Amino acid sequence: PQYVTDRTVYAAIGGWIWGSYDGGDTWTMVGEWPSGTYQVAHQVALPPHYPTDGTILAAGDGFWRLPPGATTWEPAASSLIMDGFVDSMTVSPNYAQDQTLLAAVGLPDPVSGRRFGLLRSVDGGIHWEVCGTGLPDTAMGYLAFSPRFALDQTAYLTAGDQLYRSLDGGLSWTAVGRAPGAPDLYEMVVDRQGDVYLASGDPYRAAGTGVWHYATPAYDMLINGGFETDSGWETPATGWPAGYSQRIAYDGAWSMRVGVDNRANPTASYSSARQQVTIPGDALSATLQCHVYPMSGEATQAARDQVLTPNTGAAGDAQY
Repeated sequence: PQYVTDRTVYAAIGGWIWGSYDGGDTWTMVGEWPSGTYQVAHQVALPPHYPTDGTILAAGDGFWRLPPGATTWEPAASSLIMDGFVDSMTVSPNYAQDQTLLAAVGLPDPVSGRRFGLLRSVDGGIHWEVCGTGLPDTAMGYLAFSPRFALDQTAYLTAGDQLYRSLDGGLSWTAVGRAPGAPDLYEMVVDRQGDVYLASGDPYRAAGTGVWHYATPAYDMLINGGFETDSGWETPATGWPAGYSQRIAYDGAWSMRVGVDNRANPTASYSSARQQVTIPGDALSATLQCHVYPMSGEATQAARDQVLTPNTGAAGDAQY
């Protein structure tokens, strides 16, 4: 941030953090790793108000801090992040006040070998907690905060060809959509107006390669609206609870099944799925939209335009 006056640049190279204080002409190694660690850093970040806060942040095999005046890198106190590999991290633009960081990590798993998740720190990277409701268990790409994070609590994340957005500081996420041609999304930046720019590319096809611009005044308030993950929704414990299904899907691979599907009818039972949504007080409008695929074991299936009214047939099947 002070490059024009102090000519300082930091880089993660070969597992070490290097610093240049003459605009990149000469470089020296920054800090020493504690005994027993070796070449652990693959990315570096600074607090937005550096050098007022001269702490240097590094990530790769875990997360590390180099406080002002320190000569040895300090590991995070949380084993959550120290046991994993940090694929991406980002620093809140309001870091001086909120000390917030987000990190996309790959964690060891005894069954699959590796699982993926999102972690958040609100004390400058010392302690970390699991967040990311609504995100899939897949490798994640890049993270970015809105420049107006202090006011809108908005953050963005890429995972494969999908862009996700959080409106609560990273706790819960909603899929925004894919770029035309569904290319994988890589580097990302959010400008001062809140517009998102993403670099994309696919080495096996030319379609979709380039830079994409995403901007909209609308926000999807539902978490996991496409049912592609197992979070965000509550399925009440009725006689025949609702559940995620791959039998029928409008988009993607999953949907939410409500009712009895391809089984013998149990005793009369309802099933439903729900989630609580808070509509902002300054919203100009709010639209609820869903895609319904009605099925029935009755001899005559209810017409699609009747599905939102009670339809009871001879065998007692009912849809609402």
